[in-house]
Amino acid sequence: FWKLQKWASKNLETYFERYGLPKQVDEDMRGYAQHYIDVWACGVLDAQMRVLGQSFREYVSPRVVRNCLRYLSHAVESSLTWKFMKPHLDELMDSILFPLMCHSDADDRMWDEDPYEYVRRRYALEVNYVDPETAAGFLIDNLIEKRPKATLESTVGKCMAVAQVLPGDPQYNPRHKDGALNILGSIAEHIVERKKYAALMEEFIVKW
Repeated sequence: FWKLQKWASKNLETYFERYGLPKQVDEDMRGYAQHYIDVWACGVLDAQMRVLGQSFREYVSPRVVRNCLRYLSHAVESSLTWKFMKPHLDELMDSILFPLMCHSDADDRMWDEDPYEYVRRRYALEVNYVDPETAAGFLIDNLIEKRPKATLESTVGKCMAVAQVLPGDPQYNPRHKDGALNILGSIAEHIVERKKYAALMEEFIVKW
């Protein structure tokens, strides 16, 4: 079952990558690509989002989570799938992407057992390729790059609010702080390009 789910999710991701943007497809395949985006893309997107939500209640393999997130990253670029995704944006960010960007129980265990391996895996390309956290960071970056009006202000605001909570505050959670800083690091390139947010980040870094 797990192998079937892995390859199904990978094939669906590849399918959208090839046919999800009809204008970028070879002319002889544009009709097929348009049929795919009109008929199938949103239904598959809904299924992928359900699998991601399920992954926090029961086991879903990291490779499948990664493939679903990559599908969503491609879907951000299509106006049709973006319209489907946009109403679920807060839930997607708060319930799926943010938790994936936070320090996890597995991270804790690896840090305690082998800190050298923990550091190595954080920067190993072969691990990052299949890592859900890396895919989540890529999706967040793509959302900010392609749909900044709908995502940039809320993402930066939420992350800065979490990152500024200090120990001793009832709302303080070190894992959440790690996740917020992780996200800000993932989108730093887009933040510094905009004077408003660059100034906020400079003030934030100096103060905290």
